[in-house]
Amino acid sequence: MSGNEEAAASLAALRFTGARFDRRGVPADVLGEVATCQRMLHELARQMYLRDHPERTNVPAGFRAMNRVRVTAIQDGSSTLLLDSEADGAPLEIGDTYTQLAAEEWQRVLASIVSGHGATHLEYDIGSCRQLGKTLERSDGLTYISASQRSVELDHDSAERVRRVAGESASAQRLPSRPGMWVGSVDEIDTAQGKFRLVGFEGRSRHVLRYSTESVFEQLKASLPFETDDAVCVVCLPELSSSGRAASTDRHSTDLVADIAVVNDTQRVDRYGTLLSRLESFTDLEHGWDADSDHSVPVGGAAKTVARSIISRLLFDGLPLPHAYPVPDGSISLEWGLDDVGINAEIANTADTVVLMSWLRGDGDLDSSAESVNTEDIDQIATWLTARLS
Repeated sequence: MSGNEEAAASLAALRFTGARFDRRGVPADVLGEVATCQRMLHELARQMYLRDHPERTNVPAGFRAMNRVRVTAIQDGSSTLLLDSEADGAPLEIGDTYTQLAAEEWQRVLASIVSGHGATHLEYDIGSCRQLGKTLERSDGLTYISASQRSVELDHDSAERVRRVAGESASAQRLPSRPGMWVGSVDEIDTAQGKFRLVGFEGRSRHVLRYSTESVFEQLKASLPFETDDAVCVVCLPELSSSGRAASTDRHSTDLVADIAVVNDTQRVDRYGTLLSRLESFTDLEHGWDADSDHSVPVGGAAKTVARSIISRLLFDGLPLPHAYPVPDGSISLEWGLDDVGINAEIANTADTVVLMSWLRGDGDLDSSAESVNTEDIDQIATWLTARLS
């Protein structure tokens, strides 16, 4: 079976499940992706309208209400959207709205993907409605990043259709501002210049990144058995400052100092992605609840950053990943439930300290201990956790 045939078979069996989780960490069902599809279709419709009206810089008021497609389901086991057009509760005739046209175009794109055509190299961020319409690298074709974590190339005609519909706009190649999970093809490596490209996603967003840092390339090259069309899962950890936060980088640069970890355990990769998404859900509306108080404090962004750094470090070191919970005082609790010991790391809302606790399970919680560590000493936190989790 050729690479294209394998890709087509993978996408033909695509299920839009497991990519999103509710606040209790329960995997969403097929309908859980409906809202994402609706936003994507609306954004594509917006791009189509602006293409047809070059004199305008934005769509008219009421455009969303008058150009709407309700996605009733994503057909189980396939990439087919089941659509129901409506406006103000009244069904619309097929083709009457820009959104319907966008839906039809999207169906054609999906059909081209499943057919397995293509041998070109334009990365086009069609998976994220916020990035839809931004050309990340210009070439002859289009690469679609599927929910099955494989990059699949479209043929030239399909790429031209999507480019024409969504429009072309300049987009700086942005580097991640925090640790993230990236999935990409390794067949686009220029060994002469020491460059490689990863195409992948972090949480709900998809990005195309180009790295040219020699040390990063060498680490990846030394770690992987390179084969054409192989897809690899890596964890990219931007260089951490002494505070445990990601060091600042030039967002328009193509260089990044980072550590690369190859993760072959799909369950651990999925768990890592779930934890990152869960941390993002800790907002003032979705954090913990205090039964004894009517007031609670939103989880701070700095505390989330420290939590991401700790979780990414654990994944990089091959250690067990925690459960994450918001606390009513605005802090974040990372908890491990091992067979014989309980471990907890509570990150203060101010992100200045982490309280590390451990105890033996059994009568009296013997050999319990607690230690407060400044978050600037990320190595001490990692050492403490490693000693108890390894």
